[in-house]
Amino acid sequence: MPSKAFWTEYFEDAYREAAKKRREVLDRGLLLIAHLIREELPTATAISVNGSVLTTVHHGEDIIWRFSDETSSKLNGATQRHIRDTLLDMRSFHTTASLLAADWKQVPDLLGTLRIALPEDPDKDQAQDAAAPAAQHPAGCMHCADRDGRPHGACTHKKPCATCVADGMKPVG
Repeated sequence: MPSKAFWTEYFEDAYREAAKKRREVLDRGLLLIAHLIREELPTATAISVNGSVLTTVHHGEDIIWRFSDETSSKLNGATQRHIRDTLLDMRSFHTTASLLAADWKQVPDLLGTLRIALPEDPDKDQAQDAAAPAAQHPAGCMHCADRDGRPHGACTHKKPCATCVADGMKPVG
């Protein structure tokens, strides 16, 4: 029969996994919000929220959108609703204390308002990578496997070329 220590560890493992998943919900929700906002306000760098209400969008220290002034039309209603719904979903997994522990900052003089920097847009990085000139492989290089072991063709050399090494590739087989 399993001991108390076994069941305690069994519970604690599940608790740690749940904490990781809660953080993942927060991180992915913030990525979604950043994407939604940057479709209409591409220079956005941070947001402030009160509960599930997006109150401001920032570019550095400047406010480029505010919920309750003439800039509010810069984000269309559907986008604002999508952001609100995402924040509601995120908040169902987090307390203010857990948000503060995840680098959200209390806004001075605005009770209940938190500010968070928006993550970089991963699509933008990929677009820049695609626009960069490709490194040249020597003639006859069939490429190796990528760093995860997926082949990029038949490797015809015992040692990868310098470009393959720089790309994190390794010989297959």
